[in-house]
Amino acid sequence: MDQIAAGFGARADLTARIDDAMPGHAFGRERAHRVTDLPRAAIEAREVGDLSVGGDATARDAPYHRVDPVVMVSTRLHAPMLAQPDRAGEPPRHSLGERRRYAGPTVTREAKARRIQAQLDELYPELVAPLPYEDPYKLLIAVLLSAQCTDVRVNQVTPKLFARASTPAQMRKLSVEEIREIIRPCGLSPAKAKAIAELSQVLVDEYDGRVPDTFEELEALRGVGHKTASVVMVQAFGKPAFPVDTHIHRLAARWGLSNGKNVAQTERDLKQLFAPETWGRVHLQIIYFGREYCPARNHDLTACPICSWAASKARIASEMRGARRAR
Repeated sequence: MDQIAAGFGARADLTARIDDAMPGHAFGRERAHRVTDLPRAAIEAREVGDLSVGGDATARDAPYHRVDPVVMVSTRLHAPMLAQPDRAGEPPRHSLGERRRYAGPTVTREAKARRIQAQLDELYPELVAPLPYEDPYKLLIAVLLSAQCTDVRVNQVTPKLFARASTPAQMRKLSVEEIREIIRPCGLSPAKAKAIAELSQVLVDEYDGRVPDTFEELEALRGVGHKTASVVMVQAFGKPAFPVDTHIHRLAARWGLSNGKNVAQTERDLKQLFAPETWGRVHLQIIYFGREYCPARNHDLTACPICSWAASKARIASEMRGARRAR
């Protein structure tokens, strides 16, 4: 009991000395006082409630500030609360949580997507499909031919092909060699010609000459992958689909909308960021934007209308290093 009484006596004596030095600085149930006989180190004072040590307005507005040595003495029965001292000549040290708290807001993928969509809508309010078509079958054939070929070249070849055969029934009457000779400028003509001949036969035999309108049935046709099926679904049938090719995959990674690991993952990420009713439009807008403003090579991301703010500093630096090595 004598030791406890002595402890309370020492606390009362310390509090009295502090009150004499700086009276009136009370913070709820805590008190902070300026003390002249504390250790040498400058001590960082944290804000308590809406007040700051000394009541200085400038210090009150700052998240952290330096003051003369300060000890925060509790009126409760526990040890005085001392702020962590700094080493001489060093700025205040804060915990990881505090650094994150004052690092500024983080732009989410959702916020990026909204801003990007607004820019794309402004740049491309009206859209025309890059591969003109009259019916689902012609669109299917045109998209199949566009693999590793430009849309311009495809649009030069398809009129010649459809002049010979514009329906599955007519196309199956042409030999593979005849089809191949017509589509040769599109590249990969042997494989594409076989695919066109075979899928046309299947459409006649199993679907009465019509193009099916489900992913499962479309992707079962020879030469038709998920991207081709997606284009047909969204453009010919108006069903929600987000076709993702290598160009959209690249831009989504540049803009931080996807981790860019693979096309399938990019498609899943983009579908989560954009409303289903906008998938077809955003798909075309990104394609047109990539062609006009955002090429794959020798691209200055800092001058791009979207990359300049959406791409991370690390991404910009990485592509700039790659461009310098390619020169």
